[in-house]
Amino acid sequence: MLDQGVLLGNSAADPEVTVVGEPFVDDPYGVGLAKDSEGAVDFVNTFLQEIIDSGAWEQLWTATIGEVMDTEAPEPPVPGELPS
Repeated sequence: MLDQGVLLGNSAADPEVTVVGEPFVDDPYGVGLAKDSEGAVDFVNTFLQEIIDSGAWEQLWTATIGEVMDTEAPEPPVPGELPS
């Protein structure tokens, strides 16, 4: 099983590779931090929120995955919120 980002990158690099169908899993990404890293969670969440608020998140999505998918950027995740 490959991550969708890897599959999309492969299809962009090789015209003979095509990604078909919808993803069959929804595996969110995360940031790993040491439990004893005081302030690290707040720092990372603040940084991610700044990227989202500035529009950089959407620009990065458009410049990468958006180059090989025919869809608009999805809503960004909420920093600090765990998926259900």
